[in-house]
Amino acid sequence: MNSLNEQQLDVHVRIVGWLRILGAAVLAVVGAGILILLFGLGLFASAESGESVAFWVLAITGAFTAGLMVVMAVPGFIAGVGLLKRKNWARILAIIVAVFDLLNFPVGTAVSLYSFYVLFQSSADRYFNGSATAASQPAPTGALVST
Repeated sequence: MNSLNEQQLDVHVRIVGWLRILGAAVLAVVGAGILILLFGLGLFASAESGESVAFWVLAITGAFTAGLMVVMAVPGFIAGVGLLKRKNWARILAIIVAVFDLLNFPVGTAVSLYSFYVLFQSSADRYFNGSATAASQPAPTGALVST
């Protein structure tokens, strides 16, 4: 496997971080859409039949499904934010999320394989443990520079 240098790794880790955040956001939005869809179908069915059972069954199903999708999105969002902050725990969490995301063929599988490629680099240990070169780290804002 070709090893990425620290500058390349920095770019790829940021991409993986944003992909994790984007994937979590999409999952949460789809969950909200399912909730709205099933809630609306329940209202329509109960208005047509005059029974409220259809509304409650669809509303509870929609709420459960949406809640489950949001709960599944949280680890991916946390991993993405942590990767952007170069936290070592986020690397581990992102690998775990990527393992589960392999089942989301084809996009989740592709993102997971890319995540594995980036996060299993030999230079990733140094990158996430804070021993990266000073050149790859951004300068602190408001810092005084001596000449």
